[in-house]
Amino acid sequence: MSKKLFFFCLQAFSLSLPVIAADSLPDCVGGDLSMNGANEETCVTTCTAVADYAPAHLTPGGSGFCAGDATESKFTLFEVKLGVSAQLEATCNLWSGSFLVDKTQYATGQEIDAGGTFNYCSPGTYDVVYITTSRTETFAGTATFPDGSGKIAKTTTMFASDSDSYTDSTTWLEDSTSHTDNDLPYVRPSNTWNTAYKKLSSTPSATDLSSSSAAEMTFDWAKMQVINKVTGLLSGWYCEDGATDVCERINSEGRLEGRYLSSVDGVTFPSGGLVVTDTIQPNWNLSYFGLNTSTERGLRFLWHNDGGTVKYLGANPGESGLEITISPIEISSTP
Repeated sequence: MSKKLFFFCLQAFSLSLPVIAADSLPDCVGGDLSMNGANEETCVTTCTAVADYAPAHLTPGGSGFCAGDATESKFTLFEVKLGVSAQLEATCNLWSGSFLVDKTQYATGQEIDAGGTFNYCSPGTYDVVYITTSRTETFAGTATFPDGSGKIAKTTTMFASDSDSYTDSTTWLEDSTSHTDNDLPYVRPSNTWNTAYKKLSSTPSATDLSSSSAAEMTFDWAKMQVINKVTGLLSGWYCEDGATDVCERINSEGRLEGRYLSSVDGVTFPSGGLVVTDTIQPNWNLSYFGLNTSTERGLRFLWHNDGGTVKYLGANPGESGLEITISPIEISSTP
């Protein structure tokens, strides 16, 4: 899945909601290293590891990505809802608020009070989770050139900003490894890629940015829907892989809303769904996998081998290392 991944675990008396728990995956090593995403469900290919392992290097003409180290990575969480798969919309507005998820500011396991408002869920059986976040995510970071040269790439300023406009088209995207149009801030090597990256320079570059600062960039996840989703399966939603298990849309407030069924990998409900026999209202805690200098997480860099010279094309906030936990759900009397 190309956008922010949401993993959930719902049990009778607890709701665990990890968001992109990338730090829970080990680093890829040796033959598991892959710059084409071959093993990304089981391990994380870091740029440093690729740099030190020649068999994983890009061959001339090849393109690929690897994980760098985020110095900034944040978006806003607005709503958590529950629903039933037989209905399109959520049936329980579990939590609402405006919590800035700043993924580089907290230590591993630190609990944070997100505030906001919890509502009661009516009796029933729930098997769908809805998450509403900001469309945009700000990020900054660095990566080692994955070629053994020792050079460093960093996020940059030229294409850092983003428009709030949204159209169901790719008028913002260049399919190229050469960067021919500076009016297009996003890039992917070809139209067969289902992931886009923010350009880092006007042309692909092999310049060592060791002495530069990592600039804050803005990435619009809504634009990814256009190239990575299927329409027409659920009215008003983009869905992945020709099924309705994972669907997303831009809601009336211009925010990104995801709808995730219990059949999705990482979304775990009790057998038969989360059964509520009385109204429930949970407490709220957040726990973080810390992003730190010992673990390369928080963003991905896109690379291309141009006739034997490895160049950076772009970057996106593809790995976060964040886990959010809501616990416990308390059985309460009807208010």
